Amino acid sequence: MTPEPLNFPVLCIHKATIFTVRTLDALTSTTAAALRGGLFTKLRVIDSIGVEYVVSSAKKLKGIGPFFGYNLFLNQRIRVALDLEPTGKVFSSDEVRALVLKDFRGWHGWESRDDFDQLKQGVASAASVGEILRLVTR
Repeated sequence: MTPEPLNFPVLCIHKATIFTVRTLDALTSTTAAALRGGLFTKLRVIDSIGVEYVVSSAKKLKGIGPFFGYNLFLNQRIRVALDLEPTGKVFSSDEVRALVLKDFRGWHGWESRDDFDQLKQGVASAASVGEILRLVTR
């Protein structure tokens, strides 16, 4: 399945790291090094209505930008084609809230946001998965 049916923004879980992605273009653009390094290997994606998918395969489509996406360091910015498989799990807002709040405690980079306290309160009181993801997506 292709990623078109995803409801954005989405929450991505790779190993112990979570991050949000605002658009399909952002989800499918990366670097060749990140693709080789396994960025999409077993990547779990939870969309704004709570449906979970897993990336079953990712392959390079083309370079993005001038010089076919290559920069001075010979890394290449690329567009990837993703195959997503639904896992059958639908996350509730409480489950997504728990994932996000756990990441708040585990990665202190969140605290660099000037609105971090308001963000925590917003996530704690959000009524839906979509609302939580919109709050944490910059």
